[in-house]
Amino acid sequence: MIEFIYALALLKSKYFCFKSLPWHFMVERSLINKKGLPRRSWYKHQVYAPGYYTGYGVKTLPGIREGIEERNWKEAQENIEIVSKTIEVYTKEIQKAPGVIMKKAF
Repeated sequence: MIEFIYALALLKSKYFCFKSLPWHFMVERSLINKKGLPRRSWYKHQVYAPGYYTGYGVKTLPGIREGIEERNWKEAQENIEIVSKTIEVYTKEIQKAPGVIMKKAF
């Protein structure tokens, strides 16, 4: 149902992208953790970031992945908890989509 409402809003309003842009930023920002990633606090995004050892090569779920790769189980577990909370917040933001899209697009 949500996909249908989203698609309908896109089809009916040429201004959709501009009107809902602030909401898109808010949703993306919900994937940020203020503490940042282990060993590089300046990278705040919890879903993707440059790898610690790969330079600019992107890593998905970097806190978890690098903890596992380094066999640092404590760090991996801590990051699993951080990312799961981050995804819960992200999900709540996404669930607001029908209301945001319908208000902004029509």
